[in-house]
Amino acid sequence: MTDYAPAVMSFAEFARHAGFKPSYVTQLKREGRLVLSDDGKAVKAAESLARIQETRDPSKAAVAARHAAARASAAQTAADAPPSSVSSPEDDDLDAGLQVRHDYQAARAKREHLAAETAELEYRKVCGELIEVSALQPVLAGAAATLCASLDRIEQDIVPVLVGLDEEAMRLQVREYIEKIRADLAEGFAKMGRGEL
Repeated sequence: MTDYAPAVMSFAEFARHAGFKPSYVTQLKREGRLVLSDDGKAVKAAESLARIQETRDPSKAAVAARHAAARASAAQTAADAPPSSVSSPEDDDLDAGLQVRHDYQAARAKREHLAAETAELEYRKVCGELIEVSALQPVLAGAAATLCASLDRIEQDIVPVLVGLDEEAMRLQVREYIEKIRADLAEGFAKMGRGEL
């Protein structure tokens, strides 16, 4: 901004004076955040700047502060750089603006990506494709306990049945015992899938 500014300016002059892009001034006009001359063809600079300040979205204050800090940091870096590497002030402003825009766009893209991922996870959870680990742990612990108890009972449950049987009959008894264990485990998991556990 310049030190002296006329009270009324064209839209282009106001954009240069305030350091805004012309498209942003057009947006401000559309949003009713500019104070216009009586004929609506010019901008009352001081009043418009005050209105813009008054109508700022408070939720974006942190973003504005971050952008201002980035611009200040870029300006300080340029000031500290050796003279041979310093470019023109216009180039510095452009580079700082591009960096701020890039950082904003990268953060926005990351935020949108995470929101999409979260929505997909919620959808899959509602569809029954996903389950909370905290809900799954007791089911798995119960299944492991059932399996261990069944294995521990083999001697008591199956050995007495096998005495005196031929080899084929023994195999059949062992298979049936194992199938019962599998069926019990499968029923436990099916109940979990139906939300009965």
